[in-house]
Amino acid sequence: PHLRPRWRGRRNHFFPFLFIVRNSTSLFLVMGLSVALKMTVRWFEVDNERKELAKAKSEAELQNLKNQINPHFLLNTLN
Repeated sequence: PHLRPRWRGRRNHFFPFLFIVRNSTSLFLVMGLSVALKMTVRWFEVDNERKELAKAKSEAELQNLKNQINPHFLLNTLN
């Protein structure tokens, strides 16, 4: 009788707050992980593209040097 809790019959507003905080935290965690994953994938794509462009540039420079040398050999063999 006299040990009855005082809060009995009162509505507790703390539990809905915890529900919102828990769900918001989960939402932001999932969103953060998905953004981090997408940024990582994009970084690898850009890095691979940069490497391919550097390789293509090197091959083009090598081909350009070969094209510059070929006429000189041709001219020297004709003389």
